[in-house]
Amino acid sequence: MDETPQLAKGAAKAVYELYDVVTHNLLTSELGVRMHYGHPDVFD
Repeated sequence: MDETPQLAKGAAKAVYELYDVVTHNLLTSELGVRMHYGHPDVFD
């Protein structure tokens, strides 16, 4: 496979975007559970 700098840059961006989406979903999910139970220490 011909790994050009542009291809590597695209792959890095895709990984970063995936990480960003996953962490955002986990944070919003956790906040939703905390709000649902009205308790800030649900995960502590």
